[in-house]
Amino acid sequence: MNYFQLICNKRFISNCRNPKANIQSNILSKHELEQALICCVKIVQKISYGQDMRSLMEQQEVAASSSLKTLHPFIDKGGLLRVGGSLQQFALPYQTMHQMILPSNHHFTKLVFSAEHIIHQHAGPQLLIASLREIYCIPRMRNLVKSVINHCLTCSRFKAQATEQLMGELPSIRVQNSRPFPLQAWNMLDQYHSVWDHHVTNL
Repeated sequence: MNYFQLICNKRFISNCRNPKANIQSNILSKHELEQALICCVKIVQKISYGQDMRSLMEQQEVAASSSLKTLHPFIDKGGLLRVGGSLQQFALPYQTMHQMILPSNHHFTKLVFSAEHIIHQHAGPQLLIASLREIYCIPRMRNLVKSVINHCLTCSRFKAQATEQLMGELPSIRVQNSRPFPLQAWNMLDQYHSVWDHHVTNL
């Protein structure tokens, strides 16, 4: 099931549960797109960090050997695994202070990077990392960003170096030592041709 199919299925379920007066049949809204994205993130987190999420749901800390130990993760009210910390009093949006955690080796994470790369007009590594860190916390993010940009066909075409035309072989007269003007010629018959052409024209 792809991302678009997931959104359509969620709308179908919503229309089945709601009264006929509230059935939605127009274009997909921003809220529906965000809810579908959150649903995908939950699925990926349960697949990659299932043991850590079970420990947190049981009011326990993650294992000392877990890769998320230094992030102090927690599960929010919506069931998302987020980064903890001590920035609650900082003037930042909630999703920026507590980013959603995604694994770097999952295909969904690569799709998120590719979509963000295209949305920002094929942004470079620095801009792409800054944009993703506002929402996501992904281990080894820089390596994944470079991989996505290197596999982008559009970026590869614009970064391609133009080929240079090789100079042809020079004639021998230009590479051998000789006195200046060794070969000279005068066209002594040009004036006679001009007179003859004028004579023929007047006939």
